[in-house]
Amino acid sequence: MAISNASFYNILDTNSISWSEIWKETMINNIITRGNGDCASVWNSIDKAREFWIQTQRNKTRYDSILSAILPYQPSKVLDIGSGPGAITLPLARSGCHVTAIEPAYGMSALLAENAAEFGVTNIEIVRSRWEHVVPDEISGPYDTVIACYSLGMPDISEAILKMEKVCNGRIFLIWFAGVTPWEQTIRDLWPHYHDKKYSPGPKADVLYQILYEMGIFADATVFRESSVEENMSLDEIVRDYASRIGVLDRSDLSYMEKYFQGLEPGNNDSFKLKGDLISVIFSWKSRGSSHMLKKQ
Repeated sequence: MAISNASFYNILDTNSISWSEIWKETMINNIITRGNGDCASVWNSIDKAREFWIQTQRNKTRYDSILSAILPYQPSKVLDIGSGPGAITLPLARSGCHVTAIEPAYGMSALLAENAAEFGVTNIEIVRSRWEHVVPDEISGPYDTVIACYSLGMPDISEAILKMEKVCNGRIFLIWFAGVTPWEQTIRDLWPHYHDKKYSPGPKADVLYQILYEMGIFADATVFRESSVEENMSLDEIVRDYASRIGVLDRSDLSYMEKYFQGLEPGNNDSFKLKGDLISVIFSWKSRGSSHMLKKQ
């Protein structure tokens, strides 16, 4: 039976789809599946934050790609949401920008303060809070640049974006994952063995694009790909790390996980090369500002 384009679009009533609700439901299902709190809670440990910082330094090309998309717009006053230990914040601050870093996790914010002191950087203001809890009038806006780099773990993403627009009179950059990430694929492979059910991943860039579109935001999009993602850890370290991620660190028998990692292709310097590519999307657009918020009201 042939279906015309007109009939197809009548069947698929896109006006009845709320992409913001799809994001929220998918994000909440992911949080419930993991059972270890939201994304930020993982990084309350300063030791875990240090491990993450080491990995960011080994993967500097990833962040260099993001910075190369931001710097042509000549940022000077920046809001970095979910700054972590400073992969984006520190290079921008060292280039002369004043950066307000929003970071909810104790470990990440403490390490960012350490890193700033080590580099002699004094033009960073650290606000330890979730973005959802930040009151716009209580931070140092407006900003000419707002960035959220791999830090979009907010169930109510549309409200989070509206708040970004409220404090920005320049350009907004959202960096998020497209497709399953290599470490998420690892979790998906291991999860059913330990939990007798499938892993529910979080929402990806395809949903984010639709949310921006339904908000009337027609963002530029740049896709970049890393064909090799490696974990620079010993076998014992990577087993403990992923056992913690999937909530089975207390199990006495992790032999299945050991065999899984031993079966991966070896990377450089005795690292483990994870399955798949890391594909990310940089969405950016000129903020409509607080005047748009007033019109909406």
